[in-house]
Amino acid sequence: MHRHVAGGDAGCSVASTFVVDYQGFALPGLALSCCQLYFSASAFEQSLFQSSGIACPISLSRSVASRRAEFLAGRLAARLAAENAGLVLGQVGVGDCRQPLWPGGITGSITHDRQFAVAAIRRGRGGVGIDILPELDSATTDLLWPQVIDARESALLLARLPGPREQSLAVVFSAKECLYKALFPGVQRVFDFLDVELVEVDRAERCLDLRLKTALGGGTFPGQRYRVCWQGLSQGALAYCDICA
Repeated sequence: MHRHVAGGDAGCSVASTFVVDYQGFALPGLALSCCQLYFSASAFEQSLFQSSGIACPISLSRSVASRRAEFLAGRLAARLAAENAGLVLGQVGVGDCRQPLWPGGITGSITHDRQFAVAAIRRGRGGVGIDILPELDSATTDLLWPQVIDARESALLLARLPGPREQSLAVVFSAKECLYKALFPGVQRVFDFLDVELVEVDRAERCLDLRLKTALGGGTFPGQRYRVCWQGLSQGALAYCDICA
């Protein structure tokens, strides 16, 4: 893991009061270049987009400052991850469904919360999905549970991943979110949490197996399986998957 202090680094040419720190890291078994970037939302200024050479989408211009700060941090993390892989990234656009539009020959994924952003990137086609595990309270867990998993999945999850329900749901929530991000470039359509089902949990390896319940287009078919894993970060935890074309 490579760790840096942001101030004065050419790869992160924004005020060091906004970018607090960042570090590169790898994900087990995957040829992804990753970066976790810590930022201070209170230090965000709109001018940081121009000084960093990152375009602020029109769709974001009226968003609250905290949302724009998260977006900027995510794009900066993507740039640093690309540089660590020897890639020149250029602008990463925004699609109609708010998905990143990666330059040709590059694919990746971005996720963020209120304090840090993470990006994972590689050369090639296919799709990459990463998602920071949310910190769920009891009420939110009760609300989300039937939207994310059905009764059969629930029984499997509680049997194979015992512990606080909030943490168990956070893992499968982020796993399904990862798969959505990784599949979207190929299927080009929105689909629901319940279009994907949990079929296996490997607690020792920190991996889940997910299966499509319906064809989504792009060559996908019912019963198609994907593996999504998760691991701790220096702060928080991350779910991730990589689907090669």
